[in-house]
Amino acid sequence: MIKRAQTALILFLFVVFFSATGSAKTIKIGCVEDYYPYITVTSNGELGGILIDWWKLWSEKTGVDIKFVPLDLKSCIEKTEKGEIDVIAGLLYSDERANQLDFSESIIRTRTVLFLKIQLKSIRLKT
Repeated sequence: MIKRAQTALILFLFVVFFSATGSAKTIKIGCVEDYYPYITVTSNGELGGILIDWWKLWSEKTGVDIKFVPLDLKSCIEKTEKGEIDVIAGLLYSDERANQLDFSESIIRTRTVLFLKIQLKSIRLKT
């Protein structure tokens, strides 16, 4: 329920901002191409994945046009700093990046685990 409320708030703020500015600007979204299952290139060469679907739905619900710009991570950050793209889809937060860019609240929270071959069971990983 809280996630839906946060997502609704973010969508609302985008709509209010673009309504207030009267801008019909297309939002350019930088996408790291190899970030499966969040962003990937489909067999027909188009971008797909969880974040692509999320942004398409956002565009549909808000009426704000979007354009996906496939890039590597470094180029996404550089082009955002230069104002050549407006948003980076799926950028993970770090203190270093927060010094360069503004971050919204998370739209997806994930928990990851590490899978090892049984033969590697005796190796100790430092945490």
